[in-house]
Amino acid sequence: MSREVPDGWAKVQMGDVCRKAASTVQVSSRKEYGLLGVRWYGNGSHLHSQVSGSTLKTKLLNQVRSTQIVYNKMWVSKGAFAVVPSDHDKLYATSEYPNFDLNREKIDPEFIEHCMRWDKFQSDARLLCKGSTSRARLNPSDFLTLEIWLPPLHEQRRIAEILSSVDEAIAATRAVIEQTKTVKQAVLERLLTRGIGHTRFKQTEIGEIPEAWDVADLFQILREPVRNGYSPISPPSPTGGWLLSLGSLSDDGLTGENLKPAPLDDPRIVAAKLTYDDVLISRSNTPDRVGMVGIYKGEPDNCFFPDLMICLRFNENLIIADFGALWLRHLKASGHFRRAAAGTSASMVKINRSILSQIRIAVPSAGEQKAIFGSIGELQSTIGAAVDQLNTMIELKSALMSDLLTGRKRVTDALPLAAE
Repeated sequence: MSREVPDGWAKVQMGDVCRKAASTVQVSSRKEYGLLGVRWYGNGSHLHSQVSGSTLKTKLLNQVRSTQIVYNKMWVSKGAFAVVPSDHDKLYATSEYPNFDLNREKIDPEFIEHCMRWDKFQSDARLLCKGSTSRARLNPSDFLTLEIWLPPLHEQRRIAEILSSVDEAIAATRAVIEQTKTVKQAVLERLLTRGIGHTRFKQTEIGEIPEAWDVADLFQILREPVRNGYSPISPPSPTGGWLLSLGSLSDDGLTGENLKPAPLDDPRIVAAKLTYDDVLISRSNTPDRVGMVGIYKGEPDNCFFPDLMICLRFNENLIIADFGALWLRHLKASGHFRRAAAGTSASMVKINRSILSQIRIAVPSAGEQKAIFGSIGELQSTIGAAVDQLNTMIELKSALMSDLLTGRKRVTDALPLAAE
């Protein structure tokens, strides 16, 4: 913070605007305690658990009050800072969650909450953590040395008002995305069982489907056997070829992210080269991510898939790749792969050829397959547009925080405000 202090502002330490709260209470074995937790990434406090004092290992707790600052010592790296809301008043926290009283004559609670969500504040806090990487903590005495820019109270409130309005818009956009995803899944469920315009249905081993549809084993509608990829050591610099990673697959398909340079001089990588409309499934991952499905559409060019993915190539005379990927993604969403996967580790499970061989797919006509995929594609486009809007808003907020919380942009001069 070497830049010039804006007129009317002051560069202060947290210790100038708050102090460690003196609110320690003795734990009673006969009392129930609501324990407070702090969510990551500035998402506020929450009721972590309700426990009996007889089950607590600690003999002392801190009682937190509304408008106090609280943070999780061990998860400063994840932005676990919060200002206690009124509905969490008089909850309790262990020593891992130090709490601080604000000097309300100097600082507004909403303003400091936004300060603590700022990337710069969180970066400075991480640098003050002590201990090994996995156990590094921010001590309260070090927290009090963190610096912020402090404008007059009336300007603090206006800054908080603007940033809160952006937060509300971001939350509303996220809600639209989640609601549209729910609608998309419901529409997909209906289309994959009822089809489009059918009036006659039949019972099959996979449930009721339109009478005109067939049921096929997954392996019967592939043009070649399934195969795993290859995971070589990635070169340190680009080679003109790209290797996917597990992070390249998401619930929305193949993202094109988390790519690594592919070693084109390794002859074994040739068998893992992708072709247009190849369908990929993550065969080993955490229980919630195993069975992620994506389809390769030629981007990036000269692309290869890793050993922890399985590649399927559909017989286009029987089923179009987009429809096949849609069906497999539906199985993932319904929990099929999570239930079928096996493994000795609670954190990593696997699906294999045997599990895939048991999958049976309802097969409409080629025209209806395209129509079903088109209907879902429209909803996915709506979601994609909302995600783009969300990302733009998040970028805007980041830039706005940097401007407003340093005084580079003064709200009284440059930005419209609600009446006080």
